[in-house]
Amino acid sequence: MKVLHFIPNFADINESVGLQYKIALIKAMAESAEVHLLCADYPGIDMGSVHVHKFSLLKNLFGRWHSSFKKFLADIRPDVVHIHACWNIYAYYLQRCCEKYRIPTIITFDRQLEAWHSSGHYCLCNFFKSVIYQRYIVSHAKVLHAVCDNEICSISDYVGYPTLLCKILGIRSEHANTLHIDESNGDIGNVEYDVYVSKQNKNIRNIVLIDIFNEIYEKSISPLSDRLIGMYQIVVDSNPFWLMSSEDCCAEDILLYAGATENIAGLQLSDNQRRILSTLDDKAWRRILLHSYNQGILEFVFSGIEKYNLSQPFSQEQIGGIFCLLENKSQRITNIRNTSKIKTDSSLSDLERDIMIKIMTILYGIKHRIEIKRKDMLDLYLSLKYNNFDEIQLYNKVHETGILKDTARLFQIMKERYGLSEGFMFIEPINDSKTEKLRKMFFKSNIQ
Repeated sequence: MKVLHFIPNFADINESVGLQYKIALIKAMAESAEVHLLCADYPGIDMGSVHVHKFSLLKNLFGRWHSSFKKFLADIRPDVVHIHACWNIYAYYLQRCCEKYRIPTIITFDRQLEAWHSSGHYCLCNFFKSVIYQRYIVSHAKVLHAVCDNEICSISDYVGYPTLLCKILGIRSEHANTLHIDESNGDIGNVEYDVYVSKQNKNIRNIVLIDIFNEIYEKSISPLSDRLIGMYQIVVDSNPFWLMSSEDCCAEDILLYAGATENIAGLQLSDNQRRILSTLDDKAWRRILLHSYNQGILEFVFSGIEKYNLSQPFSQEQIGGIFCLLENKSQRITNIRNTSKIKTDSSLSDLERDIMIKIMTILYGIKHRIEIKRKDMLDLYLSLKYNNFDEIQLYNKVHETGILKDTARLFQIMKERYGLSEGFMFIEPINDSKTEKLRKMFFKSNIQ
């Protein structure tokens, strides 16, 4: 695993009695992972096998698009970024760059969200920091690391606005769930975590408790390092699509198509497809299978693996047993406007009505950022490919409902990603600028 630690003021850490543990922690972590440290002021102390990098405060404060952060992430390409900062604007800049490169982040606040920190000079300074970037950091990190029991509440309840303004805006926090995780990690054995899930309006905060001080004073630094690496693995497993390469996505498409195809004799791999499947390592298989599990297509992907007689290290039970954190997603669609007319339309058969509802649900969900999965796309693919329907009737209905061109763009994507040929479509696919916009919507929704 490749981990990047971001500590903008590393010299202050070296001089702080309460935070010096970070130096020993990062050095111990480098013994079992590839560890990089990014800081603005490196005092020149021995960091063992840690790769130390420096960045310019001035250049990244006023530079165009903070190019050095982007270049650094593109060159290093870490699996996860651990930010050890709270009220620092460079943490916000790096957070935004990580989102651009789809790298999950973890934030350690070191109790700087406690009342004695956040309320100090609030009107003069911290309020503006909170409005401009602090709330964004808290809401967009994949995991918030609490260093002690008392910090859990301060992270969970942190809003960043005065209490009166929160009441006016209707902003509130609520504790949603507490999970005790006993996670098996192949490299370090079993590790245990307490995960606290809180909701602030629609945003979900995953707070992982790793009591730094008890670990340090009661044990050696190595168990603490192992627990953090285990936490990084949970974050990586919870965001498999973020780390999937274009070849990983292509491999998932190949296996999904094979698993959904009834005619085994018609399955033939090109030289490039054969190369992609043969070069997948254990990490790539883990990403692909976890994403397939999250998208509800794992059974079809495993069917494709069997049809191509491929070997990989995981079973369906193992993939289903891997713990993943909750994501900030809206609820699944249960009913949408305009489908009520379709459901009561007697001119449509049950099959045609089902196809219309599936098309309308996918288009509505992806455009309104409501959760859609690859399983929804696959269900539409199977309905179109393996059933006889009235093409003219469906064409007239999509034209009547005003989604003719959007359906044609959806069919173009299904042709590219699911292998649906034009003979099974009732509209000729369209490939234009709005089709590209629809592709980006699917990508941003972590679907494909």
